[in-house]
Amino acid sequence: MGSKKYIGIITFQKSIFSYGAALQAYAIYRFLQSHSYNVELIDLCTEYRLSLKIGKKYPIFTRRYHLSILKGLIIYHLLHPLKIIRFRSFNNRIKYSKRYRSIDDLYRDPPQYEIYCTGSDQSWNPKLVREPKPYLLTFVKEGAKCISYGSSIGTEVLPKEYSSLYQEALLKYAHISVREKSAKHIIQELTSRSDIEVVLDPTMLLPVEHYLSISKEVLKERYMFCYFLNASRGLLKYAQAIAKHNNLSLVIGGTSKIKGINAKFLSEVGPCEWLGLIKGAAHILTDSFHGTVFAMLLNGNFTTCIVDKERATRIINLLEQFSLSCHLISGFIDLYNINDYMINREKFTERLNRLRSISEKYFISAIEN
Repeated sequence: MGSKKYIGIITFQKSIFSYGAALQAYAIYRFLQSHSYNVELIDLCTEYRLSLKIGKKYPIFTRRYHLSILKGLIIYHLLHPLKIIRFRSFNNRIKYSKRYRSIDDLYRDPPQYEIYCTGSDQSWNPKLVREPKPYLLTFVKEGAKCISYGSSIGTEVLPKEYSSLYQEALLKYAHISVREKSAKHIIQELTSRSDIEVVLDPTMLLPVEHYLSISKEVLKERYMFCYFLNASRGLLKYAQAIAKHNNLSLVIGGTSKIKGINAKFLSEVGPCEWLGLIKGAAHILTDSFHGTVFAMLLNGNFTTCIVDKERATRIINLLEQFSLSCHLISGFIDLYNINDYMINREKFTERLNRLRSISEKYFISAIEN
């Protein structure tokens, strides 16, 4: 089964700063590869990401936007050389199509596959991708098979100006699966389709043992590990208080040092080191979806805080799927004992295996049927 299927996946890929994006791209590639499919990720570098096509065709404000992005990328490369090397080394585990340096390039000469798949993460979030058409597979020739796996719209309401585009594009998909219930409801309303499935994030399709095999130990001491996408001073102060309350050192990953916070700031870790920090921690505090996923998979002692309401839905749905809503905290006032937030590993593994089996069967069926 699967050996003759040639699959192209479009998703966020080749990230040099987002652990979740890098790991979800790797996971969907690795899962399909392990099932003997010929698979590669479409290497699309959109204009807003490349930020080099700053010509006369752009209005002045758009040129300024691209220049600001380019400036930010240059500064990031200068400040985080080791992190970039580690991310690129990790990304090299994946097979890619030829590089498309713009959306126009992709539409002029699209890659040829038997099956096209929109991958996970917020591939269908118009606020994030800016130009969602490629992720809706509108470059695919008429008659080719299109599917999605665990795609996310990233918001509870799709902006009205995108309704027609999404409706037309999604109707041509043979199979659609999403990561959140809210995305399922949005697509059902848009398309009147009743076959939309909610599945696990692709990072949860791979065995825990696989992540353990690629993780790299960073620290041997007892520590609380924090990974924040919105690392405000107030949140960091709260994390510092929790660590002190539990007699743990505080380690913060992916964030540059902030004055007044007594912690080890590890800003140069790559995906493998990040996994190792989660695995080795006595406790994890995060506001990230994928931070929560890997805290569940590799550790079990964690809390998740909601800082950005845009991300709340997908994190809440995830914790509800595993009956772990009690690990969600808010307010950042009450101190707590980390021993109160250890999951029941046996129950979690049982639930994970059941949900993983359902998601795996759906994905394989979507490809084969």
